[in-house]
Amino acid sequence: MFRSLLRAPPALLIVPALLAASCSSAPPVPAATGWRPTPSTEIADRCRGDAAQGCYQDALKALAAEPMQALLAQNLLAAACDGDVQAACEALATRFRPPSALRVPSISASPPYGTAVVEFTCRLTADGLLEGCERTRSANTGRGLDEAVEKQMATRQGLANYRPATVDGKPYTTEVRLVYVMYSESIAGPNIAAVNDGRPTRRNPY
Repeated sequence: MFRSLLRAPPALLIVPALLAASCSSAPPVPAATGWRPTPSTEIADRCRGDAAQGCYQDALKALAAEPMQALLAQNLLAAACDGDVQAACEALATRFRPPSALRVPSISASPPYGTAVVEFTCRLTADGLLEGCERTRSANTGRGLDEAVEKQMATRQGLANYRPATVDGKPYTTEVRLVYVMYSESIAGPNIAAVNDGRPTRRNPY
């Protein structure tokens, strides 16, 4: 049995930093003051300290570009906001909206013992479709569990449904991180399989 955590990704999240069955906008994290996505590692390193203000200016250029470079701007603003550039935080809060999950890919698997975790990073298109999901982390897996979960994700990612991230009301392609927490059959508890609007539902593979 499993629970999936919607975590914020690589900038991501949709709940982007998470629940019991969730998906992280690439990654992003909704916060009380607005969306606070997690910047990519590369941009986070680039925008540390005094460089944060410059990253904010680069984000404005990305937003003004034709065509708009929304994902780059999202990452730059997130990094600048982490660097205490308040204007960047305000831009995220007022111009950007995080993606939200309508239907998350269900995974049916059980680890040999204890609790296992498998994390995927996926591209979420402007049409609300998941593509290119790749396993980016796993823990306490064995006996082919990683491969089994990967095969299920490959066949089911196309059945997921999301409201895409938007900037100024326009959808754009971003990333989300899905974290599946699976429990061995020896652990008592509900048979959870997916999340819909944050509420766990009974197993219903599709």
